[in-house]
Amino acid sequence: MVVIDEAWRLLSGDNKAAARFIEKGYRTARRHYGSFVTITQSIEDFQKSDEAKACWNCSDIKIIMLQNSKAFDDFMLGHKDYFDPYVTSLIRQFKEARNNGFSEFMLQTGRIQSFCRLFVDPFSRVMFSSAGKEFTAVEEYQKQGLSITESISKVAHENYAEEF
Repeated sequence: MVVIDEAWRLLSGDNKAAARFIEKGYRTARRHYGSFVTITQSIEDFQKSDEAKACWNCSDIKIIMLQNSKAFDDFMLGHKDYFDPYVTSLIRQFKEARNNGFSEFMLQTGRIQSFCRLFVDPFSRVMFSSAGKEFTAVEEYQKQGLSITESISKVAHENYAEEF
């Protein structure tokens, strides 16, 4: 399994070696019992190069989470038939996880779509957080000599005490 996080950097087409690796990998991984996972902030990132389009088109399973509304609108302008109006309206209704207490996402396998909610415990929420405040707090506790586990636990208790 190859996991590419912050994939927008590699999907632009600027890095030719990375582009060849990604495109060939996406086109041949299943044959070798492998898989690719590409994580990016916007569906639009998959339209920026031929390699990016190959990633999108060769992926049978897609998870669509909260999208920037303008970026999603731009995607839909170029792909009017990709999602039906009902699915489009549901994706547009996704809210931020920090306000909801859970993440909303659409799981698509082929042409089948399911709308889901993901609830995680406070420790996991801090561990996987991309929020600068939480990330910085964990780093500060580590500088004070706490282990990564202790630091995450302390930040989780500070931010989500009511859930313990």
